[in-house]
Amino acid sequence: MTTRQDTAAIERANELLADPGASSADLIEVKQAVSDAMRQLQHPVGIRAAKSFAEREQLEQQERDRAAAFDIHESLFRALIPAIEQAEAREAVTNSPAAVSALDKALDTLEEAQRREREAMAQVHARTSEIKAMKKAAGHHSKVGAPKPLVDRIVALGAIDGGGMPTGHAAEAGLRRTAQLDEE
Repeated sequence: MTTRQDTAAIERANELLADPGASSADLIEVKQAVSDAMRQLQHPVGIRAAKSFAEREQLEQQERDRAAAFDIHESLFRALIPAIEQAEAREAVTNSPAAVSALDKALDTLEEAQRREREAMAQVHARTSEIKAMKKAAGHHSKVGAPKPLVDRIVALGAIDGGGMPTGHAAEAGLRRTAQLDEE
């Protein structure tokens, strides 16, 4: 069943092993093809089933060819492992500047988003303080303050400014008392 001709996997593996710039993806792909071929070649030919000397000689030749093909594939498989590691290392060195640049850009984006969040938070705190001051000036009049849905959003977004007061439930209660419209 086996032949004395190199398989496509053998030819491709030798081609890639000779190429110092071969990609790790190509090497991994051919390593899988070599592994698949080895799996097909691992079962010996049944020489004992021969019913004549001619058939036995033919089966023995097939077994020698199978064993030789298996050995060639195994040798290539072993050679591909360090070649893949070298290609991955080479690609890591090559791709590192791009990854660092992408990380730098992502950090710039994050810093900008955090800056904008701080600005927005400061605006929320300023408007909340303004409403608290108005409500206080009006003697905590029921018609002065932020509607409940807006106060709910402040709480949900974690934009409560404790102003030196406790955070959490106490801060939320204080916010509702000092900035929220009284429900009638």
